[in-house]
Amino acid sequence: DLTFAKLQGANLRSAQLQGADLRASAFWNIRADSTTQISLGDLRGVDFTPPDEKARAEILVTMPERAKQRIEAALIPRADAAVLPALGTASGPVLLNGPAGASFVNLDQITTNPAVHGKALTDFLAAEATRSPAIAEGIARRTGLIEQGLLSRKEYLASLRRTDPALTDDGEEQRGKDLACRLLAGEKAKRIVLTVETITALKQAEPCPP
Repeated sequence: DLTFAKLQGANLRSAQLQGADLRASAFWNIRADSTTQISLGDLRGVDFTPPDEKARAEILVTMPERAKQRIEAALIPRADAAVLPALGTASGPVLLNGPAGASFVNLDQITTNPAVHGKALTDFLAAEATRSPAIAEGIARRTGLIEQGLLSRKEYLASLRRTDPALTDDGEEQRGKDLACRLLAGEKAKRIVLTVETITALKQAEPCPP
């Protein structure tokens, strides 16, 4: 979960962000290219506003002294600071919450339809879950049916709606259940390995479609 992440000036080259939740993240002046894999990322509300002096100071105060010079250099704006380069989107479209503006002109695959994005993301995550038990357990947490942290999935979505209603949609909880059903089907077919505790939690999504 990278919602509200402060990524101004970050080096995201070679980053594997397929399916990442990047809602309302700060993307101004990031360094990225076609090696940055962002297929199926949720980019609703991504912000390209340059940090003001206060925000710059807040970024730098958390950095070790030896890193401050490098961070200060990364915050020097480039001419294309508010435009994403041609990032990797081969596995599926990124999700926006409105018409793609100039910041997204270089992206090959874009959708504003959460249902279309959600179906493609569920297919992708269900396939990724077959790679290893650790990956499967991590993906299971994205269903919203696994207890974790201080906020439940329902509370998390409510906080997003309070921040900006355009950051979420009415189908999110159902898409979490759809993913749970896909994981349970994969576990039953012995393609996916999950712990007993995770299987029990995911069964809250039942009845699953045949």
